[in-house]
Amino acid sequence: MSSTTRFLPRLQFTFANNHASWHPGHMAVFLDQLSHQLLDMDMVIECRDARIPLTSINPRLEEAVNSAWGPEWMDGEKGPREIGRHRQRLIVYTKRDLAEERFEEPLKLAFWKHAKQNIMFCDTKGAQDPKNILRKAVAFATKNQETILDMKILVLGMPNVGKSTLLNQLRNVGMKKGKHFNTSTTAGETKKLTGPLKIHEKPTILVHDTPGTMPVWLGKGDEASDKALRIALTNGIKDSLYADDTLAEYLLFKLNLRAAESDTAPLGHPDRVVPFHYGLPYSEELYDSTNDVNVFLTRLGKRIGALKKGGLIDFNRTAAFFLEQYRKGKLGRYTLDDLEQKEDLYADPNFSFYPSEGQPTRTQLHEQHHLNLLIPSPTHDAHILFNPEVPPWAPPLIKSAEHNDVVKFAPPIQIPSNLNEKVSEAVRRYFHGKDARDAAISETQATKRISEARKNVQRAQMKRFAMERWRRDGSGQRRMKDQPHVQKRLQEIENARVAALMGPGPSEKGNDSAGQQVVTPKT
Repeated sequence: MSSTTRFLPRLQFTFANNHASWHPGHMAVFLDQLSHQLLDMDMVIECRDARIPLTSINPRLEEAVNSAWGPEWMDGEKGPREIGRHRQRLIVYTKRDLAEERFEEPLKLAFWKHAKQNIMFCDTKGAQDPKNILRKAVAFATKNQETILDMKILVLGMPNVGKSTLLNQLRNVGMKKGKHFNTSTTAGETKKLTGPLKIHEKPTILVHDTPGTMPVWLGKGDEASDKALRIALTNGIKDSLYADDTLAEYLLFKLNLRAAESDTAPLGHPDRVVPFHYGLPYSEELYDSTNDVNVFLTRLGKRIGALKKGGLIDFNRTAAFFLEQYRKGKLGRYTLDDLEQKEDLYADPNFSFYPSEGQPTRTQLHEQHHLNLLIPSPTHDAHILFNPEVPPWAPPLIKSAEHNDVVKFAPPIQIPSNLNEKVSEAVRRYFHGKDARDAAISETQATKRISEARKNVQRAQMKRFAMERWRRDGSGQRRMKDQPHVQKRLQEIENARVAALMGPGPSEKGNDSAGQQVVTPKT
Protein backbone atom coordinates (compact mmCIF):
# COMPACT_ATOMS: atom_id res chain seq x y z
CA MET A 1 0.00 0.00 0.00
CA SER A 2 1.28 3.40 -0.86
CA SER A 3 2.67 5.39 2.04
CA THR A 4 0.97 8.63 0.87
CA THR A 5 -2.59 7.28 0.92
CA ARG A 6 -4.54 5.50 3.59
CA PHE A 7 -6.60 2.45 2.77
CA LEU A 8 -10.30 2.88 3.56
CA PRO A 9 -12.24 -0.37 3.86
CA ARG A 10 -15.83 -0.53 2.78
CA LEU A 11 -18.19 -0.22 5.73
CA GLN A 12 -21.17 -2.18 4.44
CA PHE A 13 -21.47 -5.65 2.88
CA THR A 14 -24.10 -6.37 0.24
CA PHE A 15 -25.92 -9.54 1.20
CA ALA A 16 -27.89 -11.82 -1.07
CA ASN A 17 -31.68 -11.54 -1.07
CA ASN A 18 -32.14 -14.93 0.57
CA HIS A 19 -29.93 -16.62 3.13
CA ALA A 20 -29.42 -20.36 3.19
CA SER A 21 -31.27 -22.45 5.76
CA TRP A 22 -30.05 -25.88 6.75
CA HIS A 23 -31.98 -28.13 9.11
CA PRO A 24 -31.91 -31.75 7.86
CA GLY A 25 -34.17 -34.48 9.14
CA HIS A 26 -31.75 -36.07 11.61
CA MET A 27 -31.56 -32.75 13.51
CA ALA A 28 -35.35 -32.58 13.81
CA VAL A 29 -35.49 -36.18 15.04
CA PHE A 30 -32.77 -35.54 17.63
CA LEU A 31 -34.46 -32.37 18.95
CA ASP A 32 -37.71 -34.30 19.22
CA GLN A 33 -36.03 -36.97 21.37
CA LEU A 34 -33.72 -34.66 23.34
CA SER A 35 -36.06 -33.86 26.25
CA HIS A 36 -36.60 -37.57 26.89
CA GLN A 37 -32.86 -38.35 26.72
CA LEU A 38 -32.02 -35.54 29.14
CA LEU A 39 -34.09 -37.19 31.89
CA ASP A 40 -31.36 -39.82 32.29
CA MET A 41 -28.44 -37.35 32.27
CA ASP A 42 -26.67 -35.75 35.21
CA MET A 43 -24.69 -33.10 33.33
CA VAL A 44 -24.89 -31.29 30.02
CA ILE A 45 -21.85 -29.78 28.31
CA GLU A 46 -22.96 -27.26 25.70
CA CYS A 47 -20.20 -26.45 23.21
CA ARG A 48 -20.08 -23.13 21.38
CA ASP A 49 -17.57 -21.57 19.00
CA ALA A 50 -15.44 -18.85 20.57
CA ARG A 51 -15.14 -17.06 17.20
CA ILE A 52 -18.93 -16.51 17.14
CA PRO A 53 -19.84 -16.44 20.85
CA LEU A 54 -23.40 -15.15 20.26
CA THR A 55 -24.18 -16.64 16.87
CA SER A 56 -23.25 -20.16 18.03
CA ILE A 57 -25.97 -20.16 20.71
CA ASN A 58 -28.89 -22.43 19.86
CA PRO A 59 -31.88 -21.33 21.99
CA ARG A 60 -33.73 -24.60 21.36
CA LEU A 61 -31.09 -26.54 23.29
CA GLU A 62 -31.68 -24.44 26.40
CA GLU A 63 -35.43 -24.81 25.93
CA ALA A 64 -35.03 -28.59 25.83
CA VAL A 65 -32.91 -28.57 29.01
CA ASN A 66 -35.43 -26.41 30.88
CA SER A 67 -38.30 -28.57 29.64
CA ALA A 68 -36.66 -31.80 30.84
CA TRP A 69 -35.04 -30.65 34.07
CA GLY A 70 -37.34 -27.87 35.13
CA PRO A 71 -36.54 -24.19 35.69
CA GLU A 72 -34.47 -24.71 38.89
CA TRP A 73 -31.89 -27.15 37.64
CA MET A 74 -29.02 -24.67 37.46
CA ASP A 75 -26.17 -24.73 39.98
CA GLY A 76 -27.20 -28.12 41.34
CA GLU A 77 -30.46 -26.96 42.90
CA LYS A 78 -33.21 -29.49 43.43
CA GLY A 79 -35.44 -29.42 40.40
CA PRO A 80 -39.20 -29.89 40.67
CA ARG A 81 -39.20 -32.90 38.32
CA GLU A 82 -37.09 -35.17 40.54
CA ILE A 83 -36.72 -34.06 44.14
CA GLY A 84 -33.22 -34.72 45.45
CA ARG A 85 -31.51 -35.24 42.10
CA HIS A 86 -28.79 -32.74 41.23
CA ARG A 87 -27.80 -31.69 37.73
CA GLN A 88 -25.37 -29.28 36.20
CA ARG A 89 -24.78 -27.56 32.88
CA LEU A 90 -21.36 -26.45 31.62
CA ILE A 91 -21.02 -24.01 28.73
CA VAL A 92 -17.69 -24.47 26.97
CA TYR A 93 -16.43 -22.18 24.22
CA THR A 94 -14.16 -24.33 22.08
CA LYS A 95 -11.53 -23.23 19.54
CA ARG A 96 -10.20 -20.74 22.02
CA ASP A 97 -6.92 -20.55 20.12
CA LEU A 98 -8.68 -19.10 17.05
CA ALA A 99 -10.62 -16.27 18.78
CA GLU A 100 -9.41 -12.99 20.26
CA GLU A 101 -8.27 -13.47 23.84
CA ARG A 102 -9.27 -9.96 24.94
CA PHE A 103 -12.97 -10.91 24.85
CA GLU A 104 -12.75 -13.88 27.24
CA GLU A 105 -13.05 -12.15 30.61
CA PRO A 106 -15.66 -9.59 29.46
CA LEU A 107 -17.78 -12.44 28.05
CA LYS A 108 -17.59 -14.37 31.33
CA LEU A 109 -18.81 -11.33 33.25
CA ALA A 110 -21.51 -10.47 30.73
CA PHE A 111 -22.98 -13.97 30.47
CA TRP A 112 -23.23 -14.27 34.23
CA LYS A 113 -24.75 -10.79 34.56
CA HIS A 114 -27.43 -11.12 31.88
CA ALA A 115 -28.09 -14.86 31.62
CA LYS A 116 -26.68 -16.36 34.85
CA GLN A 117 -24.46 -18.64 32.77
CA ASN A 118 -20.98 -19.74 33.83
CA ILE A 119 -18.88 -20.15 30.70
CA MET A 120 -15.44 -21.64 30.12
CA PHE A 121 -12.98 -21.35 27.24
CA CYS A 122 -11.18 -24.42 25.94
CA ASP A 123 -8.34 -25.11 23.55
CA THR A 124 -8.72 -28.77 22.60
CA LYS A 125 -5.27 -28.85 21.02
CA GLY A 126 -3.77 -28.88 24.50
CA ALA A 127 -4.50 -30.85 27.65
CA GLN A 128 -4.84 -28.12 30.30
CA ASP A 129 -8.31 -26.82 29.39
CA PRO A 130 -9.84 -30.33 29.03
CA LYS A 131 -8.35 -31.16 32.45
CA ASN A 132 -10.15 -28.18 33.97
CA ILE A 133 -13.45 -29.34 32.47
CA LEU A 134 -12.90 -32.89 33.71
CA ARG A 135 -12.10 -31.58 37.21
CA LYS A 136 -15.46 -29.79 37.32
CA ALA A 137 -17.24 -32.99 36.27
CA VAL A 138 -15.36 -35.09 38.84
CA ALA A 139 -16.04 -32.53 41.60
CA PHE A 140 -19.76 -32.54 40.79
CA ALA A 141 -19.92 -36.35 40.74
CA THR A 142 -18.01 -36.59 44.04
CA LYS A 143 -20.16 -33.98 45.73
CA ASN A 144 -23.38 -35.81 44.75
CA GLN A 145 -22.13 -39.39 45.01
CA GLU A 146 -25.07 -40.33 47.22
CA THR A 147 -27.51 -39.76 44.34
CA ILE A 148 -25.20 -40.33 41.34
CA LEU A 149 -23.80 -43.82 40.80
CA ASP A 150 -22.46 -43.62 37.23
CA MET A 151 -22.45 -40.02 36.13
CA LYS A 152 -23.80 -39.50 32.60
CA ILE A 153 -22.84 -36.48 30.50
CA LEU A 154 -24.51 -35.37 27.27
CA VAL A 155 -22.55 -33.05 24.96
CA LEU A 156 -24.65 -30.64 22.88
CA GLY A 157 -23.97 -27.87 20.41
CA MET A 158 -24.22 -26.62 16.87
CA PRO A 159 -22.52 -28.50 14.02
CA ASN A 160 -18.72 -28.53 13.90
CA VAL A 161 -18.11 -26.64 17.15
CA GLY A 162 -15.72 -29.36 18.34
CA LYS A 163 -17.91 -31.67 20.43
CA SER A 164 -16.28 -34.93 19.31
CA THR A 165 -12.79 -33.44 19.57
CA LEU A 166 -13.49 -32.31 23.13
CA LEU A 167 -14.75 -35.77 24.11
CA ASN A 168 -11.64 -37.42 22.67
CA GLN A 169 -9.48 -35.04 24.71
CA LEU A 170 -11.49 -35.70 27.89
CA ARG A 171 -10.99 -39.43 27.37
CA ASN A 172 -7.30 -38.88 26.77
CA VAL A 173 -6.72 -36.91 29.99
CA GLY A 174 -9.08 -39.08 32.06
CA MET A 175 -8.32 -42.61 30.83
CA LYS A 176 -5.03 -42.15 28.94
CA LYS A 177 -6.65 -43.62 25.84
CA GLY A 178 -6.68 -42.47 22.26
CA LYS A 179 -9.30 -41.19 19.88
CA HIS A 180 -12.71 -42.87 19.88
CA PHE A 181 -15.27 -40.47 18.35
CA ASN A 182 -15.02 -39.62 14.67
CA THR A 183 -14.08 -36.01 13.91
CA SER A 184 -14.38 -34.09 10.68
CA THR A 185 -14.17 -30.54 9.34
CA THR A 186 -17.48 -31.15 7.52
CA ALA A 187 -20.62 -30.06 9.35
CA GLY A 188 -23.16 -32.78 10.17
CA GLU A 189 -20.72 -35.71 10.35
CA THR A 190 -22.37 -37.09 13.53
CA LYS A 191 -25.98 -37.97 12.74
CA LYS A 192 -27.14 -39.89 15.82
CA LEU A 193 -26.55 -40.28 19.54
CA THR A 194 -23.37 -42.26 20.25
CA GLY A 195 -21.97 -43.69 23.44
CA PRO A 196 -21.83 -44.19 26.34
CA LEU A 197 -18.05 -43.98 26.62
CA LYS A 198 -16.13 -43.99 29.89
CA ILE A 199 -13.79 -41.02 30.37
CA HIS A 200 -13.05 -41.42 34.11
CA GLU A 201 -12.77 -44.41 36.42
CA LYS A 202 -13.34 -43.25 40.01
CA PRO A 203 -15.92 -41.79 40.05
CA THR A 204 -17.29 -43.41 36.91
CA ILE A 205 -18.15 -40.82 34.26
CA LEU A 206 -19.81 -41.76 30.97
CA VAL A 207 -20.27 -39.41 28.01
CA HIS A 208 -22.57 -39.37 24.98
CA ASP A 209 -21.84 -37.57 21.71
CA THR A 210 -24.76 -36.00 19.83
CA PRO A 211 -25.39 -34.64 16.33
CA GLY A 212 -24.92 -30.92 15.87
CA THR A 213 -28.20 -29.00 15.75
CA MET A 214 -28.70 -25.79 13.82
CA PRO A 215 -31.20 -23.14 14.91
CA VAL A 216 -34.40 -23.71 12.96
CA TRP A 217 -34.72 -20.03 12.10
CA LEU A 218 -31.89 -17.49 11.92
CA GLY A 219 -34.13 -14.48 11.36
CA LYS A 220 -34.79 -12.43 8.28
CA GLY A 221 -33.10 -9.80 6.16
CA ASP A 222 -29.45 -8.81 6.26
CA GLU A 223 -29.10 -9.72 9.92
CA ALA A 224 -29.97 -13.35 9.20
CA SER A 225 -27.68 -13.42 6.16
CA ASP A 226 -24.86 -12.05 8.30
CA LYS A 227 -25.38 -14.80 10.89
CA ALA A 228 -25.48 -17.50 8.22
CA LEU A 229 -22.22 -16.29 6.65
CA ARG A 230 -20.48 -16.21 10.03
CA ILE A 231 -21.59 -19.79 10.69
CA ALA A 232 -20.43 -20.82 7.21
CA LEU A 233 -17.01 -19.22 7.74
CA THR A 234 -16.52 -21.41 10.82
CA ASN A 235 -17.54 -24.55 8.86
CA GLY A 236 -20.78 -24.84 10.80
CA ILE A 237 -23.10 -25.28 7.83
CA LYS A 238 -23.29 -27.52 4.78
CA ASP A 239 -20.47 -26.72 2.33
CA SER A 240 -22.62 -26.64 -0.79
CA LEU A 241 -24.94 -23.91 0.53
CA TYR A 242 -22.38 -21.13 0.05
CA ALA A 243 -19.81 -20.77 -2.71
CA ASP A 244 -16.21 -20.33 -1.60
CA ASP A 245 -15.85 -17.05 -3.48
CA THR A 246 -18.85 -15.60 -1.59
CA LEU A 247 -17.34 -16.62 1.74
CA ALA A 248 -13.95 -15.27 0.66
CA GLU A 249 -15.50 -11.90 -0.17
CA TYR A 250 -17.22 -11.72 3.22
CA LEU A 251 -14.03 -12.78 5.03
CA LEU A 252 -11.99 -10.14 3.18
CA PHE A 253 -14.59 -7.53 4.19
CA LYS A 254 -14.32 -8.55 7.86
CA LEU A 255 -10.53 -8.71 7.88
CA ASN A 256 -10.16 -5.32 6.17
CA LEU A 257 -12.40 -3.73 8.80
CA ARG A 258 -10.44 -5.31 11.61
CA ALA A 259 -7.14 -4.18 10.08
CA ALA A 260 -8.41 -0.58 9.78
CA GLU A 261 -9.56 -0.61 13.41
CA SER A 262 -6.14 -1.85 14.41
CA ASP A 263 -4.32 0.82 12.41
CA THR A 264 -6.23 3.64 14.11
CA ALA A 265 -5.39 2.34 17.61
CA PRO A 266 -2.15 3.51 19.28
CA LEU A 267 0.82 1.19 19.63
CA GLY A 268 0.42 -1.26 22.46
CA HIS A 269 -3.38 -0.94 22.48
CA PRO A 270 -5.23 -4.29 22.89
CA ASP A 271 -7.26 -3.51 19.75
CA ARG A 272 -4.15 -3.80 17.60
CA VAL A 273 -3.71 -7.10 15.76
CA VAL A 274 -1.15 -8.47 13.35
CA PRO A 275 -2.34 -7.77 9.77
CA PHE A 276 -3.84 -10.87 8.20
CA HIS A 277 -1.53 -10.52 5.17
CA TYR A 278 1.30 -11.83 7.34
CA GLY A 279 -0.41 -15.22 7.42
CA LEU A 280 -0.30 -15.56 3.64
CA PRO A 281 2.71 -16.39 1.45
CA TYR A 282 4.84 -13.29 1.08
CA SER A 283 4.00 -11.03 -1.85
CA GLU A 284 4.26 -7.26 -2.17
CA GLU A 285 1.01 -7.22 -4.12
CA LEU A 286 -0.86 -8.94 -1.27
CA TYR A 287 0.32 -6.26 1.15
CA ASP A 288 -1.46 -3.66 -0.99
CA SER A 289 -4.93 -3.74 0.60
CA THR A 290 -8.01 -3.85 -1.60
CA ASN A 291 -11.76 -4.14 -1.21
CA ASP A 292 -12.17 -6.03 -4.50
CA VAL A 293 -12.21 -9.76 -3.84
CA ASN A 294 -11.42 -10.55 -7.50
CA VAL A 295 -8.26 -8.45 -7.38
CA PHE A 296 -7.26 -10.05 -4.08
CA LEU A 297 -7.88 -13.62 -5.30
CA THR A 298 -5.99 -12.89 -8.52
CA ARG A 299 -2.92 -11.77 -6.57
CA LEU A 300 -3.18 -14.69 -4.14
CA GLY A 301 -3.74 -17.21 -6.96
CA LYS A 302 -0.61 -16.06 -8.75
CA ARG A 303 1.40 -16.32 -5.53
CA ILE A 304 0.32 -19.88 -4.64
CA GLY A 305 0.30 -21.10 -8.24
CA ALA A 306 -3.43 -21.83 -8.39
CA LEU A 307 -3.64 -21.73 -12.17
CA LYS A 308 -5.79 -23.47 -14.72
CA LYS A 309 -5.01 -24.37 -18.30
CA GLY A 310 -3.86 -21.32 -20.23
CA GLY A 311 -2.48 -19.59 -17.13
CA LEU A 312 -5.91 -18.48 -15.86
CA ILE A 313 -6.47 -18.06 -12.14
CA ASP A 314 -8.40 -20.88 -10.48
CA PHE A 315 -10.62 -18.72 -8.27
CA ASN A 316 -12.35 -21.65 -6.56
CA ARG A 317 -9.06 -23.22 -5.50
CA THR A 318 -7.67 -19.84 -4.40
CA ALA A 319 -10.78 -18.98 -2.37
CA ALA A 320 -10.68 -22.42 -0.72
CA PHE A 321 -7.02 -21.84 0.23
CA PHE A 322 -7.87 -18.41 1.71
CA LEU A 323 -10.72 -19.87 3.79
CA GLU A 324 -8.58 -22.79 4.97
CA GLN A 325 -5.86 -20.41 6.15
CA TYR A 326 -8.42 -18.54 8.25
CA ARG A 327 -10.01 -21.67 9.70
CA LYS A 328 -6.61 -23.00 10.73
CA GLY A 329 -5.70 -19.73 12.44
CA LYS A 330 -2.91 -18.86 10.02
CA LEU A 331 -4.29 -15.35 9.49
CA GLY A 332 -4.46 -14.58 13.21
CA ARG A 333 -7.08 -14.76 15.93
CA TYR A 334 -10.33 -13.08 14.89
CA THR A 335 -13.73 -12.93 16.56
CA LEU A 336 -16.42 -12.52 13.91
CA ASP A 337 -19.32 -11.42 16.13
CA ASP A 338 -19.68 -7.67 16.65
CA LEU A 339 -19.18 -7.49 20.42
CA GLU A 340 -18.42 -3.75 20.46
CA GLN A 341 -21.44 -2.46 18.47
CA LYS A 342 -19.15 -1.14 15.74
CA GLU A 343 -21.71 -1.90 13.05
CA ASP A 344 -23.84 0.90 14.52
CA LEU A 345 -21.01 3.33 13.86
CA TYR A 346 -20.31 2.07 10.35
CA ALA A 347 -23.94 2.65 9.39
CA ASP A 348 -23.61 6.36 10.21
CA PRO A 349 -22.83 8.47 7.12
CA ASN A 350 -20.63 10.73 9.29
CA PHE A 351 -18.34 7.89 10.33
CA SER A 352 -14.72 7.92 9.23
CA PHE A 353 -11.73 5.92 10.40
CA TYR A 354 -9.63 9.06 10.01
CA PRO A 355 -11.97 11.99 10.93
CA SER A 356 -10.91 15.42 9.80
CA GLU A 357 -11.47 18.66 11.67
CA GLY A 358 -15.13 19.18 12.48
CA GLN A 359 -16.13 15.54 12.10
CA PRO A 360 -17.38 13.61 15.15
CA THR A 361 -15.01 11.10 16.67
CA ARG A 362 -15.80 7.43 17.05
CA THR A 363 -16.41 7.91 20.78
CA GLN A 364 -18.96 10.66 20.15
CA LEU A 365 -20.74 8.59 17.50
CA HIS A 366 -20.75 5.57 19.78
CA GLU A 367 -22.38 7.55 22.58
CA GLN A 368 -24.93 9.04 20.20
CA HIS A 369 -25.94 5.65 18.77
CA HIS A 370 -26.05 4.05 22.19
CA LEU A 371 -28.39 6.71 23.53
CA ASN A 372 -30.64 6.45 20.49
CA LEU A 373 -30.93 2.71 21.05
CA LEU A 374 -31.58 2.86 24.79
CA ILE A 375 -33.87 5.90 24.86
CA PRO A 376 -37.00 5.24 22.78
CA SER A 377 -38.46 8.20 20.94
CA PRO A 378 -41.64 9.26 22.78
CA THR A 379 -44.81 9.95 20.83
CA HIS A 380 -44.95 13.51 22.16
CA ASP A 381 -42.51 16.40 22.03
CA ALA A 382 -40.30 14.90 24.71
CA HIS A 383 -37.18 15.40 22.60
CA ILE A 384 -36.73 18.69 24.46
CA LEU A 385 -35.62 16.53 27.40
CA PHE A 386 -32.39 15.75 25.64
CA ASN A 387 -30.95 19.24 25.59
CA PRO A 388 -27.21 19.11 24.82
CA GLU A 389 -26.60 21.33 27.84
CA VAL A 390 -28.32 18.85 30.17
CA PRO A 391 -26.96 15.34 30.80
CA PRO A 392 -29.15 12.97 28.80
CA TRP A 393 -29.47 10.61 31.76
CA ALA A 394 -30.98 13.25 34.05
CA PRO A 395 -34.64 12.35 34.74
CA PRO A 396 -37.31 15.07 34.43
CA LEU A 397 -38.81 16.71 37.50
CA ILE A 398 -41.75 14.90 39.04
CA LYS A 399 -45.16 16.30 37.94
CA SER A 400 -43.51 18.53 35.35
CA ALA A 401 -44.85 18.81 31.79
CA GLU A 402 -41.85 16.85 30.53
CA HIS A 403 -42.51 14.11 33.08
CA ASN A 404 -46.14 13.84 31.99
CA ASP A 405 -45.14 13.56 28.32
CA VAL A 406 -42.76 10.69 28.94
CA VAL A 407 -44.60 7.38 29.22
CA LYS A 408 -41.68 5.37 30.54
CA PHE A 409 -38.21 6.49 31.57
CA ALA A 410 -35.69 4.33 33.44
CA PRO A 411 -32.52 6.21 34.43
CA PRO A 412 -29.63 5.99 34.79
CA ILE A 413 -28.30 5.07 31.37
CA GLN A 414 -24.70 3.95 31.29
CA ILE A 415 -22.84 4.57 28.04
CA PRO A 416 -20.30 1.79 27.37
CA SER A 417 -16.84 3.24 27.55
CA ASN A 418 -14.53 0.26 28.08
CA LEU A 419 -14.42 -3.24 26.63
CA ASN A 420 -16.26 -4.89 29.53
CA GLU A 421 -19.22 -2.54 29.16
CA LYS A 422 -19.32 -2.89 25.37
CA VAL A 423 -19.35 -6.68 25.51
CA SER A 424 -21.94 -6.56 28.30
CA GLU A 425 -24.15 -4.41 26.10
CA ALA A 426 -23.80 -6.87 23.19
CA VAL A 427 -24.79 -9.81 25.39
CA ARG A 428 -27.67 -7.80 26.90
CA ARG A 429 -29.00 -7.05 23.43
CA TYR A 430 -28.87 -10.74 22.54
CA PHE A 431 -30.76 -12.00 25.58
CA HIS A 432 -33.08 -9.05 26.21
CA GLY A 433 -33.11 -7.04 23.00
CA LYS A 434 -34.01 -7.50 19.38
CA ASP A 435 -32.65 -11.04 19.10
CA ALA A 436 -34.87 -12.20 21.95
CA ARG A 437 -37.91 -10.55 20.36
CA ASP A 438 -37.10 -12.10 16.99
CA ALA A 439 -36.76 -15.49 18.65
CA ALA A 440 -40.18 -15.11 20.25
CA ILE A 441 -41.76 -13.97 17.00
CA SER A 442 -40.17 -16.83 15.08
CA GLU A 443 -41.37 -19.52 17.48
CA THR A 444 -44.35 -20.30 15.27
CA GLN A 445 -42.17 -20.55 12.17
CA ALA A 446 -39.69 -22.73 14.03
CA THR A 447 -42.46 -25.07 15.15
CA LYS A 448 -43.78 -25.30 11.61
CA ARG A 449 -40.36 -26.14 10.19
CA ILE A 450 -39.66 -28.78 12.81
CA SER A 451 -43.10 -30.30 12.25
CA GLU A 452 -42.56 -30.41 8.50
CA ALA A 453 -39.07 -31.91 8.87
CA ARG A 454 -40.46 -34.52 11.27
CA LYS A 455 -43.22 -35.37 8.81
CA ASN A 456 -40.68 -35.77 6.01
CA VAL A 457 -38.67 -38.19 8.12
CA GLN A 458 -41.79 -40.18 8.98
CA ARG A 459 -42.79 -40.34 5.32
CA ALA A 460 -39.34 -41.58 4.36
CA GLN A 461 -39.44 -44.24 7.09
CA MET A 462 -42.90 -45.43 6.06
CA LYS A 463 -41.83 -45.62 2.43
CA ARG A 464 -38.71 -47.58 3.35
CA PHE A 465 -40.68 -50.01 5.51
CA ALA A 466 -43.30 -50.50 2.79
CA MET A 467 -40.68 -51.18 0.14
CA GLU A 468 -39.01 -53.69 2.41
CA ARG A 469 -42.34 -55.42 3.08
CA TRP A 470 -43.18 -55.55 -0.62
CA ARG A 471 -39.76 -56.96 -1.44
CA ARG A 472 -40.04 -59.56 1.30
CA ASP A 473 -43.51 -60.99 0.60
CA GLY A 474 -43.90 -60.16 -3.08
CA SER A 475 -46.77 -57.75 -2.52
CA GLY A 476 -44.88 -55.20 -4.57
CA GLN A 477 -45.39 -57.28 -7.71
CA ARG A 478 -49.06 -57.86 -6.90
CA ARG A 479 -49.54 -54.17 -6.25
CA MET A 480 -48.03 -53.40 -9.62
CA LYS A 481 -50.56 -55.69 -11.30
CA ASP A 482 -53.37 -53.64 -9.81
CA GLN A 483 -52.48 -50.68 -12.00
CA PRO A 484 -54.99 -50.33 -14.94
CA HIS A 485 -52.39 -49.88 -17.67
CA VAL A 486 -50.45 -52.85 -16.35
CA GLN A 487 -53.60 -55.00 -16.24
CA LYS A 488 -54.40 -54.12 -19.83
CA ARG A 489 -50.91 -54.95 -21.02
CA LEU A 490 -50.84 -58.24 -19.08
CA GLN A 491 -54.20 -59.20 -20.59
CA GLU A 492 -52.87 -58.55 -24.08
CA ILE A 493 -49.81 -60.69 -23.39
CA GLU A 494 -51.97 -63.50 -22.00
CA ASN A 495 -54.31 -63.41 -25.00
CA ALA A 496 -51.40 -63.59 -27.39
CA ARG A 497 -49.90 -66.51 -25.51
CA VAL A 498 -53.19 -68.46 -25.54
CA ALA A 499 -53.73 -67.74 -29.21
CA ALA A 500 -50.27 -69.02 -30.01
CA LEU A 501 -50.92 -72.25 -28.12
CA MET A 502 -54.43 -72.84 -29.44
CA GLY A 503 -53.76 -72.03 -33.10
CA PRO A 504 -56.48 -70.79 -35.54
CA GLY A 505 -60.18 -71.54 -34.81
CA PRO A 506 -62.40 -74.22 -36.57
CA SER A 507 -63.69 -71.85 -39.21
CA GLU A 508 -60.28 -70.48 -39.96
CA LYS A 509 -58.31 -71.84 -42.86
CA GLY A 510 -54.66 -71.55 -43.56
CA ASN A 511 -51.84 -72.83 -45.70
CA ASP A 512 -49.16 -75.20 -44.51
CA SER A 513 -45.53 -74.82 -45.36
CA ALA A 514 -46.05 -76.64 -48.66
CA GLY A 515 -48.78 -74.24 -49.74
CA GLN A 516 -51.63 -76.80 -49.24
CA GLN A 517 -54.85 -75.64 -47.64
CA VAL A 518 -55.46 -77.15 -44.19
CA VAL A 519 -58.39 -76.98 -41.82
CA THR A 520 -57.74 -76.91 -38.11
CA PRO A 521 -60.21 -79.17 -36.28
CA LYS A 522 -62.10 -77.69 -33.33
CA THR A 523 -60.86 -78.90 -29.99
